[in-house]
Amino acid sequence: MSTTLSQQLEEYLAGWLQRVPADRRATMERHIAHLSATGIGRNAKQVGDRAPEIILPNVHGQPFDVATLQATGPAIVTFYRGGWCP
Repeated sequence: MSTTLSQQLEEYLAGWLQRVPADRRATMERHIAHLSATGIGRNAKQVGDRAPEIILPNVHGQPFDVATLQATGPAIVTFYRGGWCP
C-alpha cells in the first residue's frame, strides 16, 4: 500500500488507464484539457481558503448552516454527483 497521497493518486491513475476503454479516456482527457484551457482552476478554492456562507439541506432535507460547523473548527463539505458516484 502507498504511503503518500501522491503515490496513491499515481497508482489510481495507472489502474484507471488500464481499466477504462481508450474512447472514454479520450473523452475525459478532452474535457480535462478544455477545463484547463478555460483557467477554471485559478478561481477554485485552495487549501486554507474560507468557504463562502452557505446553507445546505441536511440528510433530512432541513436547511443547515455550514458556519455552525466552522465555528468549532475546520469543516469539509462533500458533493456527490449522484447515487452512481463512488
